[in-house]
Amino acid sequence: MSREQNIATVKQLYADVATSNLDGVFNVLTDDIRWEPPFVPEIHHTRLRNGKNEVKDWVLEMAAEVFYALFTPQTMYADNDAVIVKGIFEGRANNTGKPFASDWVHIWRFRGDKICSYQAFWNTYTVAAALK
Repeated sequence: MSREQNIATVKQLYADVATSNLDGVFNVLTDDIRWEPPFVPEIHHTRLRNGKNEVKDWVLEMAAEVFYALFTPQTMYADNDAVIVKGIFEGRANNTGKPFASDWVHIWRFRGDKICSYQAFWNTYTVAAALK
């Protein structure tokens, strides 16, 4: 796939997330996707996931722990088989109601026309503090 096609796929993925179109999201993932948020032991949904079924579990676990009021991709870069996205989010912890906010970076890697790897970086302290 070209850089432009990879960027278009990631843009559509974010649009599908925004409209809760999970079928659209899962249609662009490989069956063996590696899903790697930054690991924080006290945040259950941050552990490494492998495969679509584990990513589906991640969606449910994440939704049970946090609510995102704002999730905005701002800048996208592509090179070869990767798309790197910088953005911001704001939300609250469901159990405490405490707010959190952070910049974030996502790295999406492609195999052919599908995403085979997701790696994320954000300020884990702010989210962990809101959950306490």
